[in-house]
Amino acid sequence: LIPTGSGVPHRVGTLTGTQAVWSPDPRRIALVSESQLKLADADGGNVTDVQIPRKGHVTNPRWSPDGKRVRFTLSELRDRLAPHSSLWEVARQGGEARLALPEWDQRLSICCGVWTPNGRHFVFEVQREEVPRLEPEQHEIQDEREGRNQREQQHACAQTDGGIALMPRPVSRMS
Repeated sequence: LIPTGSGVPHRVGTLTGTQAVWSPDPRRIALVSESQLKLADADGGNVTDVQIPRKGHVTNPRWSPDGKRVRFTLSELRDRLAPHSSLWEVARQGGEARLALPEWDQRLSICCGVWTPNGRHFVFEVQREEVPRLEPEQHEIQDEREGRNQREQQHACAQTDGGIALMPRPVSRMS
């Protein structure tokens, strides 16, 4: 833990991890350690492993603004193909995680969300794993600077007023 402004860095208990976020009331920490999600008290005590019914790599833990739950991304391999990502959530005290969007088409890879400040929406990225072949002019644009074609998708950003802005962004380049 490194204080902002001034002060001496200090450890939070024996916690180690690659990603960590404080709950809104700063009494709890959600952290990724060895590809698993853990929840702990702010002093590093009372560490609990979140039970996830599928095997995979956990990233991007995000507390809800009311501090009642944590959403996160789980990336897993499917049929030895490209990774598939899905959104999961768990209650503040821990326990078993559940799919955040169980009714969604499981061919969609969902990742990396953020809550709007008012907590009414969760904005995330979606990519379809099985994209039907389209004519090039329907899904490619020419980038004059590089002389390459680019695909575009909608990218969502949460705004401070609670709104959602959608904007196109390049997702891959094709020679």
